[in-house]
Amino acid sequence: MEPSDSVDLMLRPSNARILRIEISNPGLPASLTDLITSKKLNSFRSDFLYRRQIFREEHDQAVRTFLGIPKEDPGTFVKYYREYIALKGKYVRNVLGYGNFMLSKDLPDFLVEAEAFKKELDDLRLKVRCYMNDELRLPWNDILRFNPRLKYTTFLLSESLVRDEDFRWHVANMREPFRESHDVDDLLGLEV
Repeated sequence: MEPSDSVDLMLRPSNARILRIEISNPGLPASLTDLITSKKLNSFRSDFLYRRQIFREEHDQAVRTFLGIPKEDPGTFVKYYREYIALKGKYVRNVLGYGNFMLSKDLPDFLVEAEAFKKELDDLRLKVRCYMNDELRLPWNDILRFNPRLKYTTFLLSESLVRDEDFRWHVANMREPFRESHDVDDLLGLEV
């Protein structure tokens, strides 16, 4: 194989029936008291890390009351975190050492559900920020730290990755396989 062929394999998209996905939900704490900011303070000997809890327990209790969340719930925003885990569990599978993947045919359904969840987080963010501003009179720079959102990015697999023996072995031996029982060659778009 010539060097130009290997570069071509690395850049050429494959016919794999799976996509790599990076998904996260930054800015969604279990409770407001979990939001902590940190800043480095220099001293003549070393750097010190100054940590500050942004919201106190009374702020969290006021938001819980405003949202109608019972006191016995383990956290203020646990409901939304569970929705995120359910969305991720429905579509996303982990290939050890290579990251998260999903079936490409599930992408349209995933996008519909992800967009609905994103709208729900947008509504939550707006309600909670307005309440903290109007009723609790907290500073805006603190209020803006509450920023729950859904982030995701999908990637096509390269021809070189789907031909990599280690990757193929890990796909074949996933702890939680994709819903449908696929032959690895079929899943990765390789002709048998």
